[in-house]
Amino acid sequence: MISKLTPKNTRSIADYVKEIKETNRLRSGSTLDHPFPTITISREFGCGGYPLAEELVKRLSTKDQKWLLYSRELILDIAKETDLNLELFNESAKSGGSKLFQDLQELLGVAPSDFTRYKLLAQNVRIIGDQGNAVILGAGASILAQKETHFFNVRITGSFNFRVSRVARKLGISRYEAEKMVAEKTDERLEFIQSFSKHDISDPGLYHMVLRNDHFETEHMADLIIEGMKKMNLI
Repeated sequence: MISKLTPKNTRSIADYVKEIKETNRLRSGSTLDHPFPTITISREFGCGGYPLAEELVKRLSTKDQKWLLYSRELILDIAKETDLNLELFNESAKSGGSKLFQDLQELLGVAPSDFTRYKLLAQNVRIIGDQGNAVILGAGASILAQKETHFFNVRITGSFNFRVSRVARKLGISRYEAEKMVAEKTDERLEFIQSFSKHDISDPGLYHMVLRNDHFETEHMADLIIEGMKKMNLI
């Protein structure tokens, strides 16, 4: 059922790794004085994070520079592909792999050996984000990006009633079922982050922009995000 809210990836993991390496090659030859930007989107369950991420990828992609969307589920799938993950990490290590782990330890508030369940997820979030031209949906990416100036962190919120109505409509379930699902999934997301991080994912201080989904349509939120990134000279 949840796949209707966050569609399952249909491309192979190898395709994504190839795209990341190509982006890295383009970045290496770029004359920009800063890395390619990355957008992280954190959202309350029931908000339209995936449609927004798709809209941003569509608008920001050009013939020469393609943007990619990475959901938490996709990043976990990449993390499970041990050989490909090692290949990605080796690419990252050329530009400071040891610093990556130091940053993760500081940001997560625990030693790497203490967050085995999240180590590959966190590692891949940072590796993908460091390549740039990426929209990362969920996975606590905004927390992992706190020290990076080329990340633009967005939080999408909505009233309980808005989120329940949207879930009921999208999944074709009763309001009672939707209320139960929204409450449970909201708690699960908070627990996921709090189980390995010293941060509260709902803290507005983690984000460059916080948007109310019940006040703005997908296209309007994309407008605001792109304008905000322009103001910060990220695009």
